[in-house]
Amino acid sequence: MVDRTQPATGAPTLGAALDLDLGIDFDATDPLPSRTHVPLSPQAAHTQPLARSQALQTAARRVLVVSADVQERAHLRACLALSRLVWVDEASTTTQARSSLADHHHALVFINVDTPVIDSAQLLAEVRQLRPQALVLATSAGPGDAPGHPWRWLRGIQWWWQRRAARRAGFHDLLHKPLRSGVVNTWAKRVLQTYQKI
Repeated sequence: MVDRTQPATGAPTLGAALDLDLGIDFDATDPLPSRTHVPLSPQAAHTQPLARSQALQTAARRVLVVSADVQERAHLRACLALSRLVWVDEASTTTQARSSLADHHHALVFINVDTPVIDSAQLLAEVRQLRPQALVLATSAGPGDAPGHPWRWLRGIQWWWQRRAARRAGFHDLLHKPLRSGVVNTWAKRVLQTYQKI
């Protein structure tokens, strides 16, 4: 009969099998290293201006889109995101637009002039007063005639007059809907170039 209480001759015991030497000296009596005070470098003391600069960059890239058309707002948001302008506030009424203007600094503002619930002239005046450096663009459905329409040339003249009137009113330009991403990108680049040194 084999006595199972004694290990077999030549076979390593469990304790011997786990007795590995990893070359690390574990001494439980060593005290933990004390915490020492490390003085801040002169460069680390300038973190507040950096934070302020980042806040200014965010404000410089903030856009306000005022339109009652949900599709227009979504389309503009997508075009602006492609142009690296991702801080976009949306408003569908004059009251919402005024609230957003009071709460945030916008560098670029789109105002739809076709909707009766939006007082585009009043909003333009408020933007000029609160944010004189902001670029303000009007958006409109325009003539809307398909190419080849017999009265297309007359619609083109009407659009030219509308654009001229918008510029005289104080808008930087009047954009035709549906808005093309290339046109939006052109204005977005102007914003980025203006504020890239902040």
